[in-house]
Amino acid sequence: MAKKKSFHSHYKHEGGFVGLPRRVFKSEQYKNLGMTARCLLDELQHKHTGSNNGRIIFSVEMAMKNLGISYNTAKNAFKELEHRGFIERSLDANYMNGQAREWRLTYEPCYGREPTDDWVLSGIDKNSFSPSNFEKTPSKNEEVTDALKEKRAECDWAITKNQYVSGNALP
Repeated sequence: MAKKKSFHSHYKHEGGFVGLPRRVFKSEQYKNLGMTARCLLDELQHKHTGSNNGRIIFSVEMAMKNLGISYNTAKNAFKELEHRGFIERSLDANYMNGQAREWRLTYEPCYGREPTDDWVLSGIDKNSFSPSNFEKTPSKNEEVTDALKEKRAECDWAITKNQYVSGNALP
């Protein structure tokens, strides 16, 4: 009996594809993002190769060029994604040396560690975000911030414990 061919075996994605995990795409947190922030997240996902999470280099200027938007719009999109927990700054920019910021996608594994999924804990509605004042109003988000700190502390403790048990050194 002849083997049945799959539909997908006939079609090849030249150059690969970019996709978000379904759990992120179907979430209320993702749906509450602005369109610019969603497009920027797609650009960051495009830069993610599977092994460079935590070292994804993407500047505001690169976002301006790739998305065709203004400086302030790009800056606000980064702020929104960072505030909502989808991305985390892993290295700040060094303008004197011409180095752009490096980012980590919180829903993807990083350096062999499980994702922190900070975005899950940030159940912030779309209307509560304002790029100009989000740093000035932490009182509404103190519980979320405390929960994120606790989760990161647990993750760091588990990694440290695993490091001692297995004898593996972290990169």
